[in-house]
Amino acid sequence: MDKNKQEIDNNNLIQSVENIIKSASQKGYKHINDFKNIITEIMREHKSIENLKHLKILELGPGVKLDLIKFLKNEAKVKEANSVGKHLFLLKRSSSQDCLKDSYILPYLKSLPNNHVDLIYSRFVMERYSIHPLILIFSPYYKNLIFKGAKKEVMKEYPSSGENIIECYKQIFKVLVEGGIIISEVSKKWLAELNDEVIKSLKFKKVIDYPTGKFSHIWVLRK
Repeated sequence: MDKNKQEIDNNNLIQSVENIIKSASQKGYKHINDFKNIITEIMREHKSIENLKHLKILELGPGVKLDLIKFLKNEAKVKEANSVGKHLFLLKRSSSQDCLKDSYILPYLKSLPNNHVDLIYSRFVMERYSIHPLILIFSPYYKNLIFKGAKKEVMKEYPSSGENIIECYKQIFKVLVEGGIIISEVSKKWLAELNDEVIKSLKFKKVIDYPTGKFSHIWVLRK
């Protein structure tokens, strides 16, 4: 690509993302700027908000912030917008119930049909220790395993263990449509389980990856 054209494209992308964030903030999506890197990669892939309308989009592990998935659902009018995670305090908010699926990520991914989702994204989720182990004491299933002493089973199925993350990526590959992408931003690159060898073994094609902070990193992988 011509260097000048690439620079123009990058400037247009930056301006487009800034406009989206400004517009969303004015409409009450107060945490939308936290998803700036995710939005950048969505726009790099699809060019405009209008091009998202036919897409089925899934967010993995929203934490306490549903701003982006709700923006995609209510403002971008995407075909399907869901966010999956175990966040009971979010479920109590009536405004959250229309897009939040109350499930651990891996079982939910396994429940989806193959070739079903166009775009999947996550922020600070697909990395080891993204969930504090003590949180699982409130889950009857994991609590039972812990008190039974089944530590190997706990670590294998523990939502943010390395084994579970790799299994999630395998399921993500199955549920994505051909050409679909997963955008994964992590807070600490070395905890993400991803490198070129792992990506190849998972059958993904790497679109782009780069640091988003001192320790944080983002990957875009295509099926």
